[in-house]
Amino acid sequence: MQAHRKKAPEERRRAELAAIHVRTAELGITGDGYREFLKGITGQQSAAGLDARQRGAVLDRLRALGARSHRTVGNEGRSGEPQERLAIALWRDLGEMGVLNDPSDAGLRKFAAKLTGLDRIEWADALAMNRVIEALKGWIRREQQKQAAV
Repeated sequence: MQAHRKKAPEERRRAELAAIHVRTAELGITGDGYREFLKGITGQQSAAGLDARQRGAVLDRLRALGARSHRTVGNEGRSGEPQERLAIALWRDLGEMGVLNDPSDAGLRKFAAKLTGLDRIEWADALAMNRVIEALKGWIRREQQKQAAV
């Protein structure tokens, strides 16, 4: 079980880094322009040192510039999408902290379903998504306090 907790965030990290590299190349952002692009968003010139939120911010910016993946096509324009992305980023942070039994997207869906009573996170309105996001933020704060106390 412990190996799963450590493995999933690293796999997700590699996938996100690969997506960043593919999408920047797709948009023609290379070399010094790439480093400046990253620095403008994250303060860092290399994607290797980015945390989950920073990687998410870079991917969001790339989407805003027109880069698309097969997973985002068809979901454009849904009102809950920015809140869903934030919830996913917070869930990833918890996964990287090693506190989740199921760090997958399915785990997030189960967590959100318990809070909202909805079977699918996509059906949640802004108020329900806010409840999920605030619960995740509170969980992160509690875990950070626990880790700081140790």
